[in-house]
Amino acid sequence: MNRTRTRVLIIDDSAVARRLIAESLGDAEDVEVVGTASNGALGLRQIEEAVPDVVTLDVEMPGMSGLEVLQELRKRHQSLPVIMFSSLTESGAATTLEALARGASDYVAKPRAAGGPDAAREQVRRELLERIRALAGGDSASRAPVARVPRR
Repeated sequence: MNRTRTRVLIIDDSAVARRLIAESLGDAEDVEVVGTASNGALGLRQIEEAVPDVVTLDVEMPGMSGLEVLQELRKRHQSLPVIMFSSLTESGAATTLEALARGASDYVAKPRAAGGPDAAREQVRRELLERIRALAGGDSASRAPVARVPRR
């Protein structure tokens, strides 16, 4: 059976967070991590090259913040789902409200250190997979695809 997999791009300046997300999503048969980026500028380029269905985006990054990346991304791809993934994105936080106002589709808080790496992976897998599936599910057919930009 040839099932369509949801293509996910991870943008986070923390190598630990990128690895945590990639490992957490790695066992899901319906999700494929198509790339990672360590900063916003690289992330915007990766969106054009990897053509993801969903993007996870950290808020606090050097250079372009996640909110600045989100604002630029919305100019180029209005309907590409973006899940903010940050220690700042807890329900009701001003940063979360700002991200949603700028066009974020959803948010997931980074796991706290308590519980160790296995608990963190399980929390990310549970919370992030649920949101990725919801965003890529019924909306993916109606959403405009990300256009590939030809290389020169």
